[in-house]
Amino acid sequence: FQSVERERGINASEVKFYINKDYEMTEQDLIKLELYSSSIRNQKFVFTSKDGPFVLSSSDDVILPVNNKLGEIEFTNITLDFDNKNIFAAGSPLKMSESVEMTKESNINLYGGLLDEEVANSKLTLDGGTFNNIYGGGSSSNGSVLNNIEISLGKNVLVKGNVYGGSELDKTGSSEAPGTTTINLLGGTVEGDIIGGGKNANSPVLNKIVINCGNSTSEGVTYVKNIYGLSQPL
Repeated sequence: FQSVERERGINASEVKFYINKDYEMTEQDLIKLELYSSSIRNQKFVFTSKDGPFVLSSSDDVILPVNNKLGEIEFTNITLDFDNKNIFAAGSPLKMSESVEMTKESNINLYGGLLDEEVANSKLTLDGGTFNNIYGGGSSSNGSVLNNIEISLGKNVLVKGNVYGGSELDKTGSSEAPGTTTINLLGGTVEGDIIGGGKNANSPVLNKIVINCGNSTSEGVTYVKNIYGLSQPL
């Protein structure tokens, strides 16, 4: 990355990564980010551009740091060119602000978990961006989220496919200590369905499912096709 700005002081709350020109993120960048985040405790990572929005792209799937002690990872004032790629939040809280834009033919799948590893919790807060499908969990038969899952849709987010509270193939939750899967529909557009569980109808849903449509300051999503409490029907 072109420059890194970190707030001063022992109790600094943010680390900012400024994208000062169109930039293609490499596997080496992600490895460095993973190593850098290993010493972080309750700080927020912000990816942004001062004079942009500039385009941040990647030739591979984007796997964010596996660190449940991160405060949050936020993308703001930036254009993402991750077409036909997957973004894995890896259990770290992820936020896309309303100023996030995607390239024209965006076809991104977003996962709160990982490809083939379990994570403890996941949290996706999406006020901007365009996505194909969104999953609270991971993508393989070992990609479960064991405890709590939260997905919040608002502002300018567009989902061209479905929103799944669970994983693409694995179970939702854990039989030892079931948590809660919460989907908050506070704005945006979902052209497909809202599904409380996962994509695989044969995968068990062990979590409590809560779907909230709007709140005191929001009227909810502008459009959604269907809402299902459990996994996607066969």
